[in-house]
Amino acid sequence: MLKPESLLYSILGPIRSDIRPLACAIEAAEQLLFVRHFPIDDIKVTKHIYPYVAGQIRKSPCAAAKAVERLSPLCWDALVLKNLLSVYIGDDSMQMPPPGTLVIYLAVYAHFELPFSLAVKQYPDILFPLDADGHTADMEVIEALRRAQPLPVVRRMAFLSSDGYSLFPICPACNCTFDRDFQAYCDHCGQCLDWSHYEDAHIIFHDKPPVLT
Repeated sequence: MLKPESLLYSILGPIRSDIRPLACAIEAAEQLLFVRHFPIDDIKVTKHIYPYVAGQIRKSPCAAAKAVERLSPLCWDALVLKNLLSVYIGDDSMQMPPPGTLVIYLAVYAHFELPFSLAVKQYPDILFPLDADGHTADMEVIEALRRAQPLPVVRRMAFLSSDGYSLFPICPACNCTFDRDFQAYCDHCGQCLDWSHYEDAHIIFHDKPPVLT
């Protein structure tokens, strides 16, 4: 078992930035997973992790969130540049996940000293326990990895009674609308999003206009 600070220094090397917020986030995730036995899908960064980080670094939850979200890309970039994705995550082709997901990946590595993809195969009952509907751990793992791969955003055409038709973006995974355009991940399901071809995205007709008689 590795201490979060040791894990981060092994990835980042000497760094001027204060790594405590990300280290505390990893520590919180590790406690939730392996002491309190939270299923991965039940861990919410804003509810469970950022408040803990805030208490440890004596700042507001908002400041703690910004610190973790600022450090996460630095950590991911180091993993990519040093060809360490296969060592710590287990998949060289993976795109950067949301900060909360990266924290969980690193917490799993800190606990088992195994890349996430290998840890879930060796310890599925710990990380992805069966739910009430009997879904298997493997299905949960596949879904988690799928969400980390970017999918092109879809355009939906809806009929508005006063203004005619209107186009707006929706998530290609869950079909929900977004709180803001050009966000990296869906607010609802966590799907990684690709906006590069949004203007050319195919259109879904949501509502048909009324038939005039």
